[in-house]
Amino acid sequence: MMKNIFVALLVLFPALSFAQITKTDEAFTDVFKVNNKVVFIKEINIKNKTQEEAYKQLKKWTKVNFAKDLFNASMHSDDAKKLINAKSRIELVLPENSHGIKERMVMRYRLEAYFLENLCIVEVTSILYQNQQKRNTNSLGKNIDAESLITNEALALSDENSETRLNTKKSTLYFLNDLIDSLQKTLEQN
Repeated sequence: MMKNIFVALLVLFPALSFAQITKTDEAFTDVFKVNNKVVFIKEINIKNKTQEEAYKQLKKWTKVNFAKDLFNASMHSDDAKKLINAKSRIELVLPENSHGIKERMVMRYRLEAYFLENLCIVEVTSILYQNQQKRNTNSLGKNIDAESLITNEALALSDENSETRLNTKKSTLYFLNDLIDSLQKTLEQN
């Protein structure tokens, strides 16, 4: 038994060492990858609640944030596993660039939330972008994955898209922190 736990930890540790797992009152500050994919992981302490109570609040929050616009979002819940899956599409307005233009970037993402002991674990994955201003002329391509756009490796590239990449990273972190903060406040309510 102990040997199996040790082997499992050895397998998981390298993957998790490259992910930013933020705790309850921490914000996402950078972009990390797990198995070469951008993943944001947040642990939210559910404190004095049962998983059932927290799951009900999570489900209600998800319906408000993802089920109201079926054209741009969808959600699925598994009551037996206390698991939520949601997909969404939002438009990010990037910070003003050096030419005084605020570019717009459509971001698609997947959110999954589940419970482990007294924690709600939220993972945001499968991030894909479309630049609205440069749709036909963008050298980045039509659909741009997060790995090619907002990672430290992508930001290290110096070309005509450097500022767009940096501004997309800033807007992505701002949006995700705001989204997860909203969920955390919901789960803290009694």
